[in-house]
Amino acid sequence: MPSFSAEEVAFGQKLYQAGCALCHGDTGHGDGEDAKELHMVPPDLTQIAARNHGHFPLQQIVNVLDERQMKRGHRTARFWTPPTESEIHEWIVYLVAYLDSIQANPGDKGR
Repeated sequence: MPSFSAEEVAFGQKLYQAGCALCHGDTGHGDGEDAKELHMVPPDLTQIAARNHGHFPLQQIVNVLDERQMKRGHRTARFWTPPTESEIHEWIVYLVAYLDSIQANPGDKGR
């Protein structure tokens, strides 16, 4: 698992708040303001590693954010419109850094 800098995590948090929090909630628990209007319950993003036997599935999360891996019709937020493909990939790295940073500790039962 790569190590992310504090700056990457902070920028990822800003991106998350701008494009993900309405559905996934401010803290990633799937309890966002718009969650009740969706056909499926947004997953608790703090439990990604816990759902994967303590392992944060980095490539799987990158694929979901990059929309190559769709699950049950879920489409990730398309809030970014950076001008270049490389910026899209950078923003995905920042979001992954933030998601990695909010994973519950193994002993936690959901934060």
